[in-house]
Amino acid sequence: MKTTAVILCRYGSSRLRGKHFKKVGEKYAIEHTLNSLTKNKNIDEFYIASGTIKKNLIFKKKLSYLYPRLKFYFHKNENNVVERIANLAKKIKNENLIIISGDCPIIDNQFLYNMFSKFCKKDYDITYSKKKLQHEGILLTKTRIWDYVNKNSKTKKYQEHPG
Repeated sequence: MKTTAVILCRYGSSRLRGKHFKKVGEKYAIEHTLNSLTKNKNIDEFYIASGTIKKNLIFKKKLSYLYPRLKFYFHKNENNVVERIANLAKKIKNENLIIISGDCPIIDNQFLYNMFSKFCKKDYDITYSKKKLQHEGILLTKTRIWDYVNKNSKTKKYQEHPG
């Protein structure tokens, strides 16, 4: 199963600016996220999906040498996360996306493997955990659904929170 990880990040977070580059132990929070995801055998492509390049170039500057396979997508609208994912999805050839918040340093790959297993067996378009997680949530989706989701996310609430 070919899957692309889309890690959602913005440097200018309103509650904690630059939170992805705060140290957790010896590494940045975003490094813990990327290290976990790169160990997952179901994921073969990785994107940082962020807002404008002017405000978020720091991701490319600080991470591209640590993760040479990491790709970057900068979107014109900081707050419309659904549109950001939909536009990126058009560039991705993989059938599936796993969407995760970049400020989630605790990722359990066994949990992800269980999600992948259920997702494949049932041929779902989207799956997420009903359990309360340590972060905003993980979405596993078909890449093709995002144009539809974008067209039907009319309010700011739905545009900013794809889950």
